Amino acid sequence: MGKKIKQIIMISIFILVIFGLAIANMLTPSREFSETENRPLQELPEFSFKDLFDNKYTANFEKYTTDQFIGRDNWVELKNDIDYAIQKRDSNGVYFGQDGYLFEKLTDSSLNKEQLKTNTERVKMFVDKYQEQLGKEHVKVMIAPNSFEIMSDKLPAFAPKVDQEKYLNEMQKFIGDSFINITDTFKQNKDNVNLYYKTDHHWTTDGAFLAYQEWCKAMGIEALDKTEFDVNVVSDEFFGTYYSKARYMGIQPDEIKQYVPKGDYEYEVDFDLGKKQTDTLYNDKYLEKKDKYSYFLDSNHSLIDIKTNVENDKKLLIIKDSYANSFTPFAVNHFSEVYVVDLRYYRQGMSKLIEEKGITDVLVMYNFSTFSTDTNTGAMIL
Repeated sequence: MGKKIKQIIMISIFILVIFGLAIANMLTPSREFSETENRPLQELPEFSFKDLFDNKYTANFEKYTTDQFIGRDNWVELKNDIDYAIQKRDSNGVYFGQDGYLFEKLTDSSLNKEQLKTNTERVKMFVDKYQEQLGKEHVKVMIAPNSFEIMSDKLPAFAPKVDQEKYLNEMQKFIGDSFINITDTFKQNKDNVNLYYKTDHHWTTDGAFLAYQEWCKAMGIEALDKTEFDVNVVSDEFFGTYYSKARYMGIQPDEIKQYVPKGDYEYEVDFDLGKKQTDTLYNDKYLEKKDKYSYFLDSNHSLIDIKTNVENDKKLLIIKDSYANSFTPFAVNHFSEVYVVDLRYYRQGMSKLIEEKGITDVLVMYNFSTFSTDTNTGAMIL
């Protein structure tokens, strides 16, 4: 009798938990956006028989229940804590590295080699065209290696990864002298410069500054020295994209730095053809949000026009992904005007923009991981 009572009690508790969670989920308002994961959440799909028979409704409803499950963020963190405790060293496409580093899990088999090849060929066509038009020294390409390439000694033992250095060397050989390969420089400096955020896929402002110095060498520009900036920590509570995918209790936040040039530098910044204007390259409101990296250049925009008080006739076009957001505040101090284009949002070809704006210099800047997946690079050759 005692055993049977225990079984009934256990079953009753199980049923209460299941029904309690179901009721709690129904009573809890749906969230539209996850600050932790920095993405929109699936909302309750509208029912229709067509979507039901096409399996679209059930698929979206499954996403809805997963995204809106009560306490979802806490359950995910608990799961990752358990994984880490039992020595599992990857979760949701992210490696748990040494010294608090998180890394993208990108292997040679998962690399989109066809898209990488297509994008490399398009960049080569773009470079050949505008080197002839603007001059060889005025057209540069920088595809930055990701943290797992430079900080590979922090990866879990025997973790497979794509050999980015091999692909970058091949790209350099194919594209030619305009390609700025910073891999060796970053590897030489990785022990004395904090090049990448531990919790995010971007390079740090220190990493962007080192890349800026290498770009200036290639351009024949005298780079500003670090002593010519006031360096400020604007946040010490940054948890980035890798943390959003694979967070656990042991992760410590990153610092975000701002380099402010000493001297009388002024900026007029126009976003998306007049939708927003400001006199700064930063947006402080993001420092109070989860997506703190968007502090640089107010996140990603289709087109940013930055006018400076630099007295020359040089105009720079940066075709970029978000790595350039923390790089651009260094580059602008050498040009009278800088145009920043993100092809993920900009729907016109580059030839018209270059001609109409009187562009004198061009930089194509991506990180390797994004460059190997971007399907929008065709706009470079239009």
